[in-house]
Amino acid sequence: MDTDRARRFILRQGTALEQAEGLWVLDRRTPDPEVVRAFLGRQRPDGGFGGVGRTITEMVHLEALGLAKSEPFALALGFLLARQEADGSWDERPEEVGPNAPPWEAPGDSNARAYLTAAATLELAAAGQRLDERAEVAVGRGLDYLLACRRPDGRFEGFWHTTWLALSAVAARRGPDDLVVEEGLAALISPALETWEASAIAWMLHSFRKGRMPADKPPLPSLARRLATLQKPDGSWSSEDGDAYAVFGTIEALRALRAYPAETGDGRP
Repeated sequence: MDTDRARRFILRQGTALEQAEGLWVLDRRTPDPEVVRAFLGRQRPDGGFGGVGRTITEMVHLEALGLAKSEPFALALGFLLARQEADGSWDERPEEVGPNAPPWEAPGDSNARAYLTAAATLELAAAGQRLDERAEVAVGRGLDYLLACRRPDGRFEGFWHTTWLALSAVAARRGPDDLVVEEGLAALISPALETWEASAIAWMLHSFRKGRMPADKPPLPSLARRLATLQKPDGSWSSEDGDAYAVFGTIEALRALRAYPAETGDGRP
């Protein structure tokens, strides 16, 4: 991993927000207060940034700015708590996502609901002792809903993303050696590693970090090594969402490789 090339790419191609995130991730440089203020202007009084999916996405940006323990992040967690459905799931509201919502945010869709539930449950499980007993109950209810969506092969219904998010939530609550985690990881790596985009591998590794999975747990070392090899000559990593998201994908790859450093054959990072 060439961090100097990655830094130059982010500073050359990134927005002010992306540059602030990149410099925090790489150098722990405190973000420009004006950039942070403009970003937080998107947050509503109820803690949300829009619907459930949009709020979780913006929580990723809060983390990349070094604000994972901030009041705005806590407010976003509170929004997620308030939006859990009676059956333990999370769903979108049509008025918040509009008529052209992406498939993973489609109101009332079972695959979208499983994905949103996995993502929200993981955020609450990862917060751990920072939250009150309500969050513990919410995590338990979310896991119950997710386990009912589990397939015989170890995957969870719907998108691949749902599986790695759900496994991470299970690991955070029940430990990384739980049978659900073991079987799910085996299902995740059944496709060749070469088929995964860099941003997908980075997202997987981030989720596993939130689930407190140890760095030496297979297949995490293989995933980290694969991600490191996917850095492009210009310093970037690709995004499954297209070139417009390459800077964000690069920042996420850097975060993932900081959490799970890839090692060379002789044991050096």
